Amino acid sequence: MLERGDEGTCRRNFLRVSTMGAVASPLLLVANQELGTDSISSQQADPPAHRIKQLSLRTAAPLNEMADFYRDVLDMKVQLSQQQLVVEAGATKIQFTPAEAGTRPYYHFAFNIPENKILSARKWLGERTKLATTPVGARESGMPNDIRPFNHWNSHSLFFWDPAGNILELICRHDLKNSTSGEFRSDEIFYASEIGFVTEDVNKLAGNIRSTFQLNQYGGGGSSFRAIGDETGLLIIFKRGGTPVGAQPGQTWQINPIDVVVRSEVKFESETDPHSIKAS
Repeated sequence: MLERGDEGTCRRNFLRVSTMGAVASPLLLVANQELGTDSISSQQADPPAHRIKQLSLRTAAPLNEMADFYRDVLDMKVQLSQQQLVVEAGATKIQFTPAEAGTRPYYHFAFNIPENKILSARKWLGERTKLATTPVGARESGMPNDIRPFNHWNSHSLFFWDPAGNILELICRHDLKNSTSGEFRSDEIFYASEIGFVTEDVNKLAGNIRSTFQLNQYGGGGSSFRAIGDETGLLIIFKRGGTPVGAQPGQTWQINPIDVVVRSEVKFESETDPHSIKAS
């Protein structure tokens, strides 16, 4: 997460969408819940509840370097071809394809892990890659300085980067009853639970998506940040030019196109951004 608010959590509902074939868009979100469902806790244990089934992203980094990172660092299964890399990130598939010449897109996406494993996950991940340091004013007393607390969302996170500069996050959401025993394992990266949109007008895009699909805002937010959905699937909306949490030097939010495909009779296309939510 890139900002946190102080309002209550939203109702547990989101979008349900079908599994898609090949798409040309730089980013695809596919989820698996009907609007109005209120059964997150009962679904969480077996299998873990999740909404984001597939992401299709563009990258300027060499695909073989990306494959090495996701396979060797995060211990995920990968399928690499000349023009495509597919990563199995728990229950979410992430497809990377080459970016247009002259562009270097990067995104933010987060993975849910067991809510009791932040210290164990820190040890596991820290042995494999560099972790982002939490600024002094945002640290939690007694916690290592690379663990980021988000009190209003009742969560703790680890931020890090892949070779493309994507800002990745492992997040323990303590409102989800998904604790496990033993030390953290790579197969406890359950699924992607966040993906970020970037826009010039956060309030407008968030309001249009909420009203179109009858979704509530999650937590707080304002003119630079909104989250829509719930703990197992969040559309995060950021203002262009802002600095992400976990950013590397020089990284600011830039607009990269996003298509969301949903199982619905409604269709949303932004008038000002290259983002759309379409029925399957």
